[in-house]
Amino acid sequence: MITVSLISLGCAKNLVDSEIMVGHLLAAGMRVIPEPEKADAVIINTCSFIGDAKEESIQAILEVNEQRGLRKRRRDQKLIVAGCMAQRFAKELSGEMPEVDAFIGLDQVTKVAPLIEQLCAHPRAKDEAPRTDVTRRSTFIPDFDTPRFRLTPAHTAYVKIAEGCNHPCTFCIIPQIRGRHRSRTVESVVREARQLVADGVKELNLISQDTTYFGMDRWTEKAGPRAKVDSARGDSLATLLRELNAIEGDFWIRLLYTHPAHWSDELIRTIAECPKVARYIDIPLQHISDHMLAEMQRATCRLQSMRARQAAPWRRTEVAPEKWTGGIVKSKTTNDPASCPRNVVHSVPSSKPRSGLRPSRASSWSTRLPPGTRCIRCR
Repeated sequence: MITVSLISLGCAKNLVDSEIMVGHLLAAGMRVIPEPEKADAVIINTCSFIGDAKEESIQAILEVNEQRGLRKRRRDQKLIVAGCMAQRFAKELSGEMPEVDAFIGLDQVTKVAPLIEQLCAHPRAKDEAPRTDVTRRSTFIPDFDTPRFRLTPAHTAYVKIAEGCNHPCTFCIIPQIRGRHRSRTVESVVREARQLVADGVKELNLISQDTTYFGMDRWTEKAGPRAKVDSARGDSLATLLRELNAIEGDFWIRLLYTHPAHWSDELIRTIAECPKVARYIDIPLQHISDHMLAEMQRATCRLQSMRARQAAPWRRTEVAPEKWTGGIVKSKTTNDPASCPRNVVHSVPSSKPRSGLRPSRASSWSTRLPPGTRCIRCR
């Protein structure tokens, strides 16, 4: 039996890709173990969103390669690099890192098991270049029946409702890596959520590059980067939330990675009227200066961002103030917004330029919060 170890780096969306790979490995009869040094093959699911993430990914690759060299019995261990860095730099990396056996892109996560079988059955010649299997434009989107093995604690799960992004933000490389926005169907997400709840999950974290754009790519009339959530035009995030709220069981739904440009009165009303949807908003504001937002091509403005905070769902309902809390969150200590309390507006200013664009004192405005605002240190 082939043993495989997987190292997952990066965000929650990357973690779901890792879970899908593990699910396919187990379905193929392979054994997944936590110790890379004992495995026949090691997969490193990389991130390349910012410079630090690329450095972490490269360091992980070098460490695994060094360890297999130090153990003579593991010199035949196969090393596979997957994820965003492989998708973005596969051609360059195959020349720079000949010690890697294969680079696979985002669309190849479901094909990792046969790849490992081939690598183990047919060892690579000493002067043979690493195998590269990367689709130029990523189009993969998981479905409710995609094999997957959850790597989160039993009570919580990430549900990837869409993939890719249509926003042309000047500081972000995600659209070039993950492709255009493509939503799953409402039925697909609901069927996955229903199964997770049946398995005992108490918290469903909805994720994608832009969660608020869910369904808009399927509208008959094209939705632009400033389009609002509007169920009258077709399926939307509001449609999905109402369907998920109707699932029987004791659980809640947390909404992550929303974009301020798409918030609408309908979405706010939907969250307020759905008791299973956490009174919690995760909005990466990036900046509060209209000038910088224009330079970043964020398709939003200061007033929109502040309106989303001021119109938080619990402010629109008859709820005791001590039960629901709104505010700007400045993050420092953890990369997982799901660790935050259930009732808070989670909006994180960007402190690092991501493509030569240099935000000016991104944190200065966050220190001037209204009296009584509750700040949670989140990441």
